Amino acid sequence: MCKYFSLLFFFILSNFSFAQNHLDLMGALFVDDGRPISYRLIFEEENGQINGYSITGVGTNFETKSELSGKFIGDSLFLTEFQLLSTLSEEPISNFCFIDLKAQLKGSKKKQSFTGVFVGRFLNGEKCASGKVVFADKDQLQKKIKQVQKVQQLIGDKKQDNKLV
Repeated sequence: MCKYFSLLFFFILSNFSFAQNHLDLMGALFVDDGRPISYRLIFEEENGQINGYSITGVGTNFETKSELSGKFIGDSLFLTEFQLLSTLSEEPISNFCFIDLKAQLKGSKKKQSFTGVFVGRFLNGEKCASGKVVFADKDQLQKKIKQVQKVQQLIGDKKQDNKLV
């Protein structure tokens, strides 16, 4: 009997630990003036509560990592950046724009595609940017990029084959 109780306890405990989801999303912020900025979200979601960080300007000389928190409500995602963790920029912290975003899940949760809007604010609360945001699961996005690259390579190879000598 004790053996079965231990097994049941382990099963229940393991189900609770699986309730936590790790998400790694990539996409872009489309600022109203038209400049897209790469944006990556890495966070843990547990019972609708979110904690993690964002990376803005991925791979640039102004790449910035900010702490964020938020929540999932149904298929809606609400996130707020609230603290600068690191940056490659030499700008003073008062010039940094912290993002509040609202995004809606598109398609199935397995595809993790989101679209929404954002507003950026300086530390003093003054608005510094606004626009649209689009992001998807990083692994799925990278698979799609590889597929597109293969097609581009095939097209390039076909063009080479069709050249007159």
